[in-house]
Amino acid sequence: MAASAGVVMRAVWETTWAEAPVARTLVALTRADVGRERRIVGDFLGGMGETVRAGEGEVLFVGVDTLEDGRARREGSALEVVRECAEPGLLKVVMNVRFGGGVLSTETWVYATDERTRRRFRPY
Repeated sequence: MAASAGVVMRAVWETTWAEAPVARTLVALTRADVGRERRIVGDFLGGMGETVRAGEGEVLFVGVDTLEDGRARREGSALEVVRECAEPGLLKVVMNVRFGGGVLSTETWVYATDERTRRRFRPY
């Protein structure tokens, strides 16, 4: 992309599910709330854990969620929670969005704490 990191990362923070139909469809398989007007990074990811700006060209997300109704709330920082919680039924999620050298990329790592949750999350 021929744009500054500031412009691209501002767009990352403002993008809604309506603007990402393929991602919206995939995430909807997990029964997550992917309302068309919800911002992906600020509303959706921020509601599951901590979303942190890691310099001008990167956003990091760390959180714990469940496929059941309701959020997996824990005490402590999201990083501590992801590192320490192990009870069944949880998804530990780490994701980044990075812009550098004209390329916008993302990586996501998800760890299910038990086999049942892993099978239920597998379609995503």
